[in-house]
Amino acid sequence: MQFAPHPNHKEDEPIRKLRILTFIPLSIWMIFIFTLSSQPYQKQSIQPYLQQVDQNKLKNALPSVTIKYRTSTIHAKSDPYRFVEFIFRKSAHLFMYAMLAVWAYVASIPYRFRRGWKAVAILAFVLLIAVLDEWNQSFGGERTSAIQDVWIDMIGGVIGLLVASLLAYWRQRKTYRPSNADSQSEKG
Repeated sequence: MQFAPHPNHKEDEPIRKLRILTFIPLSIWMIFIFTLSSQPYQKQSIQPYLQQVDQNKLKNALPSVTIKYRTSTIHAKSDPYRFVEFIFRKSAHLFMYAMLAVWAYVASIPYRFRRGWKAVAILAFVLLIAVLDEWNQSFGGERTSAIQDVWIDMIGGVIGLLVASLLAYWRQRKTYRPSNADSQSEKG
């Protein structure tokens, strides 16, 4: 890891601004995560909306699956609204933490990290936020914290980090690839 020269150095002013700007979306996303985890379960439930769908049609559309999660057993066919909401909520965990990793990757761009250390730092950050998020939920009366959610969050973080890394790699290859005209002129 390399550190930039003293912050008062005039050449580093654009980098300092970039560092601040890249942390804005990450900070907003973290506030969003903690705001949602502070809400009561009833405020986030999608079951009232799901109940507008005919229960028999929903039962027929779902596979015969049973999920055991913590102390609950959720049967898709016998409780379709609860099953769909469970899948929706866990998918939301994946998405929220995938995006957290993406924004953490963006915030790390102005810093010079080796690729492996950048990944470790981002995943450690995602883990920290996931643990703090579950800890925050433990204070809500209608919410429960679960270590399983931290694992789901980490899977989302890994997915987000992979997507961000692949996009950065693809962009770098596209930017630095010599054109056919350049390679032709070098041969001739």
